[in-house]
Amino acid sequence: MTFFSHSRIVKKIAVLFASSLFAFPTFAQNEHNNLNQKLLMGYQGWFLAAGDNSPPNEWRHWFNSLTNPSAANLNIDMWPDMREYTQTYPTNMTYGDGSSARLFSSYDESTVMTHFKWMEDYGIHGVYLQRFLGEAVNDPRFFQVRNKVLQNVMTAAQTHGRQFAVMYDLSGVPDDGNLYNKLINDWEYLVQNYQMTTQGTYLKQENLPVIALWGIGFNERGLNPDTFAQIIDYFQNSAPPAYRAYVVGGVPGEWRTLTGDSETDARWAQVYRSLDMISPWTVGRYTNNTEVDNWKNQRIVPDMAAAAASGADYMPVIWPGFSWYNLHDGPLNQIPRNGGQFYWRQAYNALDAGAGFIYVAMFDEVDEATAMFKLAETSSDIPAQGNFVTLDADGTDLPSDWYLRLAGETQKILAGTSPLSATIPISPTDEPDVPVGEPKNPIIRHMFTADPSAHVWDDGRLYIYASHDIAPARGADLMDQYHVFSTDDMVNWVDHGEILRASDVPWGRPEGGFMWAPDAAYKDGTYYFYFPHPSGTEWNTTWKIGVATSSQPASGFVVQGYIPGLDALIDPAVFIDDDGQAYFYHGGGGVAKGGRLKDNMMEIDGQMQTMAGLEDFHEAAWVHKRNGLYYLSYSDNHDVGDQHNRMRYATSTNPLGPWTSRGIYMDPTDSYTNHGSIVEYKGQWYAFYHNSSLSGDDWLRSVAVDKLFYNADGTIRKVVQTKEHGAPYGGVARAIPGTIQAEDFDEGGQAVSYSDSDAENLGGAYRPNEAVDIAANASGGHHVGWLGGSEWLEYTVEVANSGNYELELRVASESGSSLRIMVDGIDATGQVPVPATGAWQSYTTISTPITLTAGQHILQLRAGGAFNIDFMRFSNTGGDGQTPFGGTPWAIPGTIEMENFDNGGEGVAYHDADAANNGNAGRTNEGVDTENASGGGLNVGWTSSGEWLEYTVNAATSGTYDLEFRVATIFGGGNFHVQFDGEDKTGLIPTSNTGGWQTWTSVTAENVALDAGEQVMRVYLDNANFNLDKVIITPANPDVPDDDPVAYRIRNVWQNSYLGDGGATVTYSNSPNSANFEWQLEEVAGGLQEIRNRATGDYMHIENLTGNIQCTTRTSGWASARWHIADAGNSQLRIRNAWQGNDYIHVENLNGNAQHGGIYMEWSSAKWVLEVVED
Repeated sequence: MTFFSHSRIVKKIAVLFASSLFAFPTFAQNEHNNLNQKLLMGYQGWFLAAGDNSPPNEWRHWFNSLTNPSAANLNIDMWPDMREYTQTYPTNMTYGDGSSARLFSSYDESTVMTHFKWMEDYGIHGVYLQRFLGEAVNDPRFFQVRNKVLQNVMTAAQTHGRQFAVMYDLSGVPDDGNLYNKLINDWEYLVQNYQMTTQGTYLKQENLPVIALWGIGFNERGLNPDTFAQIIDYFQNSAPPAYRAYVVGGVPGEWRTLTGDSETDARWAQVYRSLDMISPWTVGRYTNNTEVDNWKNQRIVPDMAAAAASGADYMPVIWPGFSWYNLHDGPLNQIPRNGGQFYWRQAYNALDAGAGFIYVAMFDEVDEATAMFKLAETSSDIPAQGNFVTLDADGTDLPSDWYLRLAGETQKILAGTSPLSATIPISPTDEPDVPVGEPKNPIIRHMFTADPSAHVWDDGRLYIYASHDIAPARGADLMDQYHVFSTDDMVNWVDHGEILRASDVPWGRPEGGFMWAPDAAYKDGTYYFYFPHPSGTEWNTTWKIGVATSSQPASGFVVQGYIPGLDALIDPAVFIDDDGQAYFYHGGGGVAKGGRLKDNMMEIDGQMQTMAGLEDFHEAAWVHKRNGLYYLSYSDNHDVGDQHNRMRYATSTNPLGPWTSRGIYMDPTDSYTNHGSIVEYKGQWYAFYHNSSLSGDDWLRSVAVDKLFYNADGTIRKVVQTKEHGAPYGGVARAIPGTIQAEDFDEGGQAVSYSDSDAENLGGAYRPNEAVDIAANASGGHHVGWLGGSEWLEYTVEVANSGNYELELRVASESGSSLRIMVDGIDATGQVPVPATGAWQSYTTISTPITLTAGQHILQLRAGGAFNIDFMRFSNTGGDGQTPFGGTPWAIPGTIEMENFDNGGEGVAYHDADAANNGNAGRTNEGVDTENASGGGLNVGWTSSGEWLEYTVNAATSGTYDLEFRVATIFGGGNFHVQFDGEDKTGLIPTSNTGGWQTWTSVTAENVALDAGEQVMRVYLDNANFNLDKVIITPANPDVPDDDPVAYRIRNVWQNSYLGDGGATVTYSNSPNSANFEWQLEEVAGGLQEIRNRATGDYMHIENLTGNIQCTTRTSGWASARWHIADAGNSQLRIRNAWQGNDYIHVENLNGNAQHGGIYMEWSSAKWVLEVVED
């Protein structure tokens, strides 16, 4: 039986009553994002480093010095295992071999991505993200830092299928009468601007978002129990529905008895018991296993009973060990970990006591040595300077991931999938139980395969049903002999052998072949294999869809016949919905059709129908479902130069459409065709496809797979195609500037470091065991010969300096050919002609310009036909390579499209977080992500914090200008600033949720002072995740005009009601029958307006942040009483506050007052019309 206190009953009644009256966000709880049977960790996310582009841009938490990261200034007692981090920063410390000891920054998205990938790998559901309220409300720099880390966590949780909730750490925040407002205002800001509680990754309990408050009731902190009673009541009862939450309290270990670390005031007893979940802090409260057992008997067991009696849940805290030698001069290794025994005893006791929830302190806390993530194993893994606790400190050799493994084992017991064990159930020498690895493309290499159809069956394995290209290829005519492949880790693939060939089809084409793209399905104990095959010699008009069945997924298939009544189309696909209804799709030649299957899975139930709404359909239909939405993916008809099929997709709320086209999710491969499938496996979505990387032949293809990710709005991010790369020949990257001999391609073999059309070195020289054809030059040395179309070679290079280079290539060709150079997968030269030299040993030197950035890269030489190559020589042509796009600086005043950034490349004209143009539009050889914009033209998207773009501009005259940027995003809390010749001229420009990635609004920096002449404008993305379309630069009007004598009525577009002075607040009415509904606009500096009531003389403002628009006298200069009135289209306006830059006037909640807050840009409740009052 569950007992509820009065406050908990009130909370539930209040929520139920509110739901019948108001439309407010619903928080979908499921088995994945609730707290039940979950182990969650605390996540500090507080580490910063000098050079990380954070607002402080200094060392935080690693060292007690902001600027000197040396051993003398250490704050941490454990050193992280740094091997998997992609962005790191040098300290003034070194390892034993003399190399630089580097550390990460939590400000970098890549850091948080790495951490959440580990959580996914080891089965850890997620974290409580610490939000340090004192930082967030007292220092604008750390407000930005905490928001950026939150955004990193949101992105990483979405990417890796993890969950999170915000935990407010109240340490150091005085209870001075403002604590309540500080906390509530910050929570409402996060909910409004980041929409985090509506995300599927945000933790829910009792169908409410979870909020945790750490630091309730600890003694000697001067906290008032009445303040916390008010705070808890807000979340449970009095908050507007969108802000209500399930409250977890981080309380003292001795909360129940009001002794020890707890305040003793009797009022705290009621505060503790009003919480939805009680989580007593235990770090440092015991030091060995005997004391751990005593804590269980004296605290956990009676605590759980007391919590249950109050109707509260109970979450014990466990931790691995403790040390703060460097932080507080305590003993080094003060509370030893004992090889994991100390942690496991706590876990066992909590589970044995019946805990249904566990909190582990902490994921990343190396300051006090409670970290659970990957840590330095031995003294050889830490800097030579300083004192640290390594994992072998207690005499046991442990792998760096040992405590992640222990957490994973704890989770298994908590979830009921493993039995309770008093001893650690795994050994440090065991291989970790990691769900999946990173695929290495192409994933099938011993034969040619195409058209992968991927499925996950009940045995937990992922299966691929693929077609088979047979060499020598004759187009797709000879395809035959289907094979099935499977994996349980995405790395190791089993070929289950042939399951069907053309000669097994009794009604099939007599000549065989033409066994094209198949699919499979499972229902009621039977596996169904669907395959296209012609029934006649005239193959193109006699296609049928055959069906074979088996009781096994990869063997024993017998042809049962074909589906009658279908058009002569190819590429079958079968989708079984959640209700068990199966749907069949096929297509080709621009036609896609779908229909319902009968229960026998071999006949169509009713009529097939054309799939309406698909853009540029070619073939290869595939349907999957996610979060209640149906996705139909397919290949299009793109065919430009050597770029062919792209993969597109559309969505619908019905498996048979109509469909809404959503764009391209995969760019062309190096093959003439593409055919894909999309499937989720062990919490990660994957896109399967084929390419020609193994053969270099369009019709000898190979199956590949890459991770697929969704945006928060359900759209699919562009898939980044990957391939395995080799190592530099001889172990050293080739230097640029310098000469690279063609025969010194990377080590790694076929499809890794090169693609050659045969397995033999036809020249027999230099590297005879490689398949690349190398022969001796007549004049000495060697060359690569017998190159043919689609063959390629890769070289690992080290570029000394960013800039423009001349690339000379020594080549010979009897009849002429072409080549291109790819750098990190991006076309860096376009097609370069190779002239006919008359003979294979008659060499000439050709040249082409190329822009390169400093650092290590993979350079790929791709052949377009037959030629020999001796060497490549790179020469720096001087300068940093930065020039205006189009050759002429952009004029100010004027409009600059964001995609028209300068020439010069990465690190010169821009900085982008990855090398690929993820939008695949515009300048596809650049790393900036540009895509097609909804209103035409292009926009810059996929932005990340720390990225920047530069534009060479020319201001006509010195003066002040207004910069109006067009932005779109589904997130809030973003910002950027603009520099001219290195000087910040705008300060931070905020962005807010516009309601969609292609729903555009304007943000403006006003009165920006510029000198006349040519200069470089840099747009720096401080807190990104928004799209940029253009900037419109116009002369500012610095003059402040006299009060406008014109009066207006302000009418709401949604309700046709008018704003009026209702006394202390602005109200609204459909009967504007007095001067109280008449307003005058008074322009102030910066083009802003104050809005003054004509009858009362009072001004609209939001000074007290009540949620309602106030109307009283105002103090001159109040930013809270100044408004930016912006065009919303259709002669309508939006009114945004100058102080709270994300707050607009709206009437969305219809509570009788005009309100302020974040909005969706399509809300008519936030759109207004000014009607002139005729006197």
